[in-house]
Amino acid sequence: MKKLFFCMAAAALSCGMMQAETIAVNSEVTDTIKISAAGTYTLEGDGTRCKMPVVVNADIADTVFVTAKNANIVPEANGSAMNIGANSVVVLNVKGANAFKGGKNGCGIEAAGDLIINATVADTLDCKGAGRSAAIGTTKDTPAGGNITINGGVIYAQSGSESAAIGASNAGRLGNITINGGQIYATGGAYSSAIGAAYCSKGASVITINGGMVEARAGEHSSNRSIGKGNKTHSGSVDIVVMGGSIMAKGSKGEMDGVIEEATNGTEAVMPLVLTLPEASSVLVTEGYVGNVTLGADYGIKDVYTDAEGKLYFYLPENAKDAEAVINGVKVQEGEAPSTPDKPDQPNQQGDTTTILVNSTVTKTVNIAAAGTYILQGDGTVCTFPVIVATKLGDINIILDGVTVEVTGAKDAGVSAMLVGEGTNATIAFKGFNSLKSTCDPGCGLEAKGNVILNGEDNAELHCTAKGWAAAIGSTPRPKSKVMASGDITINSGMIYANAEWESPAIGAAVDCDAHNITINGGQIEAKGGAQGAGIGTGYSQWGQSKGKGTITINGGTIVAAAGTNESSWGADDGLVPLGVVKGDKASMNIVVTGGSVKACRSDMSDFPAPIAAKDAAGTDLTLFKAHMQGATEPMLITEGHIGDIVLGTNYGIKDVYTDAAGYVYFYLPAQPADVEVVLNGKKPENPGMAIDEVMDNATAPVKVMYNGVLYIVRDGVMYTVTGAVVR
Repeated sequence: MKKLFFCMAAAALSCGMMQAETIAVNSEVTDTIKISAAGTYTLEGDGTRCKMPVVVNADIADTVFVTAKNANIVPEANGSAMNIGANSVVVLNVKGANAFKGGKNGCGIEAAGDLIINATVADTLDCKGAGRSAAIGTTKDTPAGGNITINGGVIYAQSGSESAAIGASNAGRLGNITINGGQIYATGGAYSSAIGAAYCSKGASVITINGGMVEARAGEHSSNRSIGKGNKTHSGSVDIVVMGGSIMAKGSKGEMDGVIEEATNGTEAVMPLVLTLPEASSVLVTEGYVGNVTLGADYGIKDVYTDAEGKLYFYLPENAKDAEAVINGVKVQEGEAPSTPDKPDQPNQQGDTTTILVNSTVTKTVNIAAAGTYILQGDGTVCTFPVIVATKLGDINIILDGVTVEVTGAKDAGVSAMLVGEGTNATIAFKGFNSLKSTCDPGCGLEAKGNVILNGEDNAELHCTAKGWAAAIGSTPRPKSKVMASGDITINSGMIYANAEWESPAIGAAVDCDAHNITINGGQIEAKGGAQGAGIGTGYSQWGQSKGKGTITINGGTIVAAAGTNESSWGADDGLVPLGVVKGDKASMNIVVTGGSVKACRSDMSDFPAPIAAKDAAGTDLTLFKAHMQGATEPMLITEGHIGDIVLGTNYGIKDVYTDAAGYVYFYLPAQPADVEVVLNGKKPENPGMAIDEVMDNATAPVKVMYNGVLYIVRDGVMYTVTGAVVR
């Protein structure tokens, strides 16, 4: 029935009877999708591959509006995934993650007519050309080269042989290309540019860049022509106008030695100018100037981010080379370490206490570039710009007072809400309610390249939330080619809630990062790891780059460490780690417990079947000892007591140790006899157990037994959890 409905819809479209329609684009489609009339159309995918192409007929008088929503179109036959006929105009609105990949000798999107691409920073379009075809542009058989305009989104374009990624194919035609915004990653084929002309291509065109972050990688044997013509063989006429954007022109091997030939700003020649911001990896440029060129007014900065090294690649007149440059309030010089100009939100000298408003009125990155004491003052509104503490400042004090920071950015931009640079020791106190959140993949709530010490006042809260492959408190995995610095993390007090999303811990080392040293002396910590990440510890090692060694030391506090959900093919519990190193990671971590209540659990907060592998300071193996505080129906502070000859507060730290809501504490102690005396706050809890060895030796029929406060089932010399997992 579904197939029949689709065929009827497609037939109606081809006859021009339906001008607004949602069309399923999935594995069930058996006929070419034909659009022959102006109107509004939605191509909606479900994650499965559509093997049939989309064809927009030529000579449609009015604009055709097409929304691609999670579409995956890869034709099984020859030809392009989407074909726009000559003299037709298509506005393509990209929603979600989309892939358009040509069949044999086809484009991802073939544009004989005009193509306009609109998208947000959260939307992606992955286009690939096959054979001698562009990813977005023409094949050798395309009758005309339509104009291509990109206004936003994350665009990946990779051509086939002897073709540009965005532009002309081998012997194909080239239209005008305009980039107003977005993040564009374009890789050309042999003898061809990344954006522009190809081997023996035809036509005259203008390439205009007004904004965006453009990474253009030339094809082999193209004399590193990244944007413009192909190799020395005739490839048509190309004029290049740069009025904005950060443009990384790369050679065929990825080096920053690509060429943008004879670019102008419309009136005079422009040259590449490389500017570097301190500790500003993947930061959105919001304002600034270079000499008399005002960014945003004279030079476009829509969707312009720094690269992973904090660099920007502007194309400006030659006289800009020696001009003063200020980006996001930071003074920079080409090729030199940047400095910070005098600003009212910076101290005049070290040791000053400076209050900085961090709220909705902030219009640029909050840069802390000198040692001293800083009060970051919130007012209940949301600051959308990050806080960056520079590198190599030594000791610095920061007070978070009711601060809410929520930063956004495009995928792979990697913006953390707050970052402490390498070589800086930041003591961060907090009072009231504070939130550090990144919605930019990958981004930390609090990124610790340098050392971080957290001190919270009584009842003060700090919520840290990560996006993508990043820890909530710890590190991010950018760039993929190297391991990022991992500073020490110390928590002394306060209420801390840390949440990760994917393959990284809530607190600790992100995917492929070296392990942090993590010390918890007190506080109340709830750490929920991302999928396949630890609650506290490491993330999954995808590229095998994590090789560091760290230690988790717990001296006090109330800790709930929840392993991330398991969304791989691993077994139900295989790879789930509340504390420590997850499966597949190359790092190593020791776990030392001398105090605290440590609840290791699943992502849903249910008990984990196997306790953590911990030792005390002397290297003695520890086991989980779970005790119940009589009369505790809500969290209760443990102030004194003993377990056998272990005196709480003397032999085992109980700073900030509370029972959970059910009245339980989770101590890690040397193995105790089943009948050990337990006293908490002057009260004896329920009998923690019985002589388990005797039970295991004698029980043939199933026997329920309490051991260290946990219910188990023993039969025939085997000890099981109540869910059936073997314990011993």
